[in-house]
Amino acid sequence: MIAFVAAIMMCCQPLADDPPRPKVQMQSALFSHSAPPGGKTQIAVRLIIPKGWHIYWIDPGEAGTPTTLDITTPPGVTAGVPIWSRPKRITDPAGTLIGYEGQALALVPLQVSADVEPGSILDIAVKADWLICRKACYLGGAEQVERLRIGRDSGASRTVATWMVGMSMPRPLAKRPDTQIHINDAAMTIEGPLGSAGQQVEFIARHVPGMEYGKQSLSVNGGRFKLVVPYHHRRGDSMGRPPAVQGLLTEGRTTADPCWTINQTIAVPSPHKEGDHK
Repeated sequence: MIAFVAAIMMCCQPLADDPPRPKVQMQSALFSHSAPPGGKTQIAVRLIIPKGWHIYWIDPGEAGTPTTLDITTPPGVTAGVPIWSRPKRITDPAGTLIGYEGQALALVPLQVSADVEPGSILDIAVKADWLICRKACYLGGAEQVERLRIGRDSGASRTVATWMVGMSMPRPLAKRPDTQIHINDAAMTIEGPLGSAGQQVEFIARHVPGMEYGKQSLSVNGGRFKLVVPYHHRRGDSMGRPPAVQGLLTEGRTTADPCWTINQTIAVPSPHKEGDHK
């Protein structure tokens, strides 16, 4: 923990010759401007990042602070968990970071209750917070409000469709054709056909308390890949949470290439005594 805090301080120390404070531009839009009672829609949040700077994914890596979204909905509307576009690994003196350069996109599912009165206009408030870094780091944030009309579905927004061009939004690994995942008490193994993005396949982990990952290995044979990710579960550091492998399987080298979500709980036998599970 001390090393982590020290890395943050080193990363975030302002320098005398640092350029003016950078500004991240936040935009938001509803996937459809109206939805019927009992219907669904999404709200999209786009963050435009100044050239040469970066912000962080929901797991920032070895330093940094996660970018967060807070969606405030009125009675009758429920917001789901944000789905963030594919991040990238960023090499930095503070360590290997996971984040975004250029832009980031999040989609948040919205569920409308069946008893909401047609014709209602409901305000959906969006608040984003981030840490933007280069040689120095600055905290930032912004708020916006989108108005959702309850009624006949208005169809997909061209704005959101335009934002999604060139962005890779994660899909569940179960939807990747002919792909299997196996998890034992020492490693996760993923096997499947290579996609159009080529032979670059890797796992980007999302931190779960108590989970530590080793060096992953990739083998390719006959148009198929096998990715092995060793892990170790430290029961004493799990903060009472069940062990799980969470993160992204990524293909190719760019943030426009496909990525897939992984969220697998690990069955761990009850120990006979206190100690780490190995």
